[in-house]
Amino acid sequence: FLNDFKFTSNNNVNLMEYRLTNTNNPFYGQFATQGGQITKQHSREVDYTIQQLLNWNHVFNNRHNVSVLVGHEWYKNTNEHLYATKSYMFLPDATELAGAIIDGSPGSYSTMYNNEGWLFRGQYNYAQKYFGSVSFRRDASSRFHPDNRWGNFWSVSAAWDLANESFMDNADWMDMFKIKAS
Repeated sequence: FLNDFKFTSNNNVNLMEYRLTNTNNPFYGQFATQGGQITKQHSREVDYTIQQLLNWNHVFNNRHNVSVLVGHEWYKNTNEHLYATKSYMFLPDATELAGAIIDGSPGSYSTMYNNEGWLFRGQYNYAQKYFGSVSFRRDASSRFHPDNRWGNFWSVSAAWDLANESFMDNADWMDMFKIKAS
């Protein structure tokens, strides 16, 4: 019984760290009138992805092939950003904010994004001639208002491979002639 099942779990965490120090010339150029400028930035982005998939495949009487997939996906992204500038540098090679006098425009912000989805797909084929498939997803995104956060998405399809029909046995020049509708 359990030989027909396959469970897959994909779990990922991705951390991106970004730091920047930028100094602008105090003697000439765009920032000369401000005595130069020092900018510091720091960003941290963390992504979490979790996916669980359960597949069931079974062949009945060597002609009926049934495949069912159910799954769940969850994704979360957080981003934190901090920045500050100061002008009128003490020394032209200063790389820290303490090496300048006048505060510029410090600031920070953070963002968060989540999405989650549940999925189902059922597939059937009879003797590699007749095919059918139905799928359904229910997805949510934190970018939408809670009253409209979830959406449903579905599809249905069918196909017929005429090349596998007995009346096409003499058509050796053709290995597939499939008609599909979805």
